[in-house]
Amino acid sequence: GLGGLGKTVLAKQLCSEKLIRERFRRGGMFWLTASNENPLEELRKLVEDLVKMHVPGADLEKELGTCTGMETALGKAFELFKCVDAPVLVVLDDVWEARRVKQLVPMEALPKGSVVLMTYRKQSIGEIVGAESYALKKLSKLKIIKKFNNNLKLNKRKLKKLQ
Repeated sequence: GLGGLGKTVLAKQLCSEKLIRERFRRGGMFWLTASNENPLEELRKLVEDLVKMHVPGADLEKELGTCTGMETALGKAFELFKCVDAPVLVVLDDVWEARRVKQLVPMEALPKGSVVLMTYRKQSIGEIVGAESYALKKLSKLKIIKKFNNNLKLNKRKLKKLQ
């Protein structure tokens, strides 16, 4: 959807939901910014998080030292995901190019029950990678406030003023 509709905010809120956190507690939840101009940085961050969570006794500097390029870093992520025995959630935020998905996530290595959640503007990105899409629609200010009233802690008097 259009920029500013709240795709990233919605993904963050979803990740903070108790049921979601519990489902992926053992495997982990990993956030990657696909639009980062340095995708190797995102892959290294993923490898670091995987090592810390699933191979805590490993030499982190040594593991990261093998991630000198995109291919070796993706290979290391593949290897680490193969060691995970619980579903993971990988959020790929702000995907601008379909090819970036394969560059950042070794799909075939993800544990059974894992989910990749992507935010992107062009529906064609989702179609190219075979994702199930949900198009966000722009909401009025009042609908947004009603929807997130609990988070915003607005009282009814303030809500009526906005109408």
